[in-house]
Amino acid sequence: MKLTILGSGSWWAQAERMGPAFLIEHERFRALVDCGEGCLRRLAGAGVEPSSLNAILLTHDHPDHIAGLLPLLVGLHVQKMMGHPAARTEAMAFIGPPRIDRLLALLPELGDPGVISDGVPLLPRILTPPETFDLGPFVVQAVPVKHKEHAMGFRFKADGKVIAFSGDSGPCDTLAEIAKNADVFVCEAGTSKGYPAHLTPEQAAQAAHDGRAKKLILTHIPGDADTADFQRRAKSAFDGEVVIGEDLMVVNLG
Repeated sequence: MKLTILGSGSWWAQAERMGPAFLIEHERFRALVDCGEGCLRRLAGAGVEPSSLNAILLTHDHPDHIAGLLPLLVGLHVQKMMGHPAARTEAMAFIGPPRIDRLLALLPELGDPGVISDGVPLLPRILTPPETFDLGPFVVQAVPVKHKEHAMGFRFKADGKVIAFSGDSGPCDTLAEIAKNADVFVCEAGTSKGYPAHLTPEQAAQAAHDGRAKKLILTHIPGDADTADFQRRAKSAFDGEVVIGEDLMVVNLG
C-alpha cells in the first residue's frame, strides 16, 4: 500500500499546505480520501493523472474537505469532452455521508452544467457508519467520529496492512477503534488548544496510543501551529513514531 498526503492543512490559508486530501493506492487501485482545496494541483505534483482515480471518499462535507471536488470533476469533464488521451470514461465510485447526492446535484449550478451529466460517471454510495465494505483491493471500515452529523473516519486494509484516517473529530472512543493496530494512523491535530470538534496533538496521540497504532501522522495542521512543538507534545503521549504531515509526503507499506 502507498499513501500520499496531498493536503496536510485545514481551513487556514497556508502557502505550503493545501486542504485535507489523501491518496491511497494498492494494486493499481487509487482512492482519494477527502478533496480539499488544491488537491488537483497536488495530484499533478505527485505525478498522478486524475483520470486514474477509481474512487473518491469523503469523511464529511465541510467546505475545507470538499473545496477541490468541483475543480477535479470539471477537469475530468473537460478531458472527456476534448478527447484527451488520458480521459476517463469508466465510472468512478463516490462514497460518503448522507447529502452527497445533494452535493452532486448542486455542482452543475456552480459554473459547469455538464460536469455531472456529461462528465465521468459517478456511482454514489451513502454510508451510515459503522459500516464495512469492499473497495477494489481494500476492505474499508467507516467509523463514526465526533465532529458534525454523519462525520466519519476510515480504515483501509489490504494484504494484512492497515492505513487509518481519523477525518475531523473531537475526542471520542471511536478514534481508538479507527487506530486499532494500524500501521499508519493519519490523525487530525486541528487545534493547539482544547476544542470540542477537533484534537490537540496530545489527544491525537492518545487515540494512537489507545489503538496501539504503529505510526502517527499528524495532519489538518492549523496555520498558527508550531510544528516542532506539535510533534513534541504528541510524543509525550505516544511511544510510536510521530510525524508531522507535509504536502506530497509519501509512505510506502511493503
